[in-house]
Amino acid sequence: MNAEGGSSKFALSTRDSHSELWESVVLVRGTRRPRTDFFLRAESLFTAATYLEWIASHPDNAGLVVLPDDGGATVECGGDRRFPLASTRKVLIVGALIESGEDLQTKISRGAVERFYVPGTDGGAHKRAELDDPQVSLAEVARAALEVSDNAAADAVLDRVGAAAVDAYAQHLGMSEQDPIYSVLGEYAAWTKDQSWAERTPAERAEQAEELTGTVSPHELTAPGLTSSAASPRSRWPARPLSARS
Repeated sequence: MNAEGGSSKFALSTRDSHSELWESVVLVRGTRRPRTDFFLRAESLFTAATYLEWIASHPDNAGLVVLPDDGGATVECGGDRRFPLASTRKVLIVGALIESGEDLQTKISRGAVERFYVPGTDGGAHKRAELDDPQVSLAEVARAALEVSDNAAADAVLDRVGAAAVDAYAQHLGMSEQDPIYSVLGEYAAWTKDQSWAERTPAERAEQAEELTGTVSPHELTAPGLTSSAASPRSRWPARPLSARS
């Protein structure tokens, strides 16, 4: 678990503000592994405070919009600038599934999810999703996409509802500046196979990603190929789907 709090998926490190007391603490747990985990620090606003500190010192690299529940004035910093969606695209994908009205108890094969899994690229999320049964429900797949950020699960849902439905859902929410959504598998494939990826238009990237998703084998795209200097995800951030508050 991260010393700054959050789930095991949370890997951000801002500064070492914790004591060395942990060296004297012994944790005892049962034999059953929990499906989810979360470390709630005593300073419940620690993460929020450190994010705000970071935003204050990097105003050109952050976007924040706060919508008060009481309908009061919106508070924002760079709210109209466009930023990569990264894994938050999964919210739109699952939202489009729910909007479609399909029964979430519908079963699909585990293979329909596994075909999108790129080994060594998700920080263990796919394993934590525990989609182990031969048949899994759409609800379980959607949960895996949102709760543990399983890329393969999100891609399986996207394949189910279709990219056009996800884009239409984003427009329905008022996200008029949203780039087309495409699969993580297609994006990873493009990073390693398409030398012109970063220069393509958003529509061209979506088309290319969709084509690669249907033809590439995930096992061709192992972690070393994605983290090399030539195809580093970090260096390609500007070529990911972008979004901004409408």
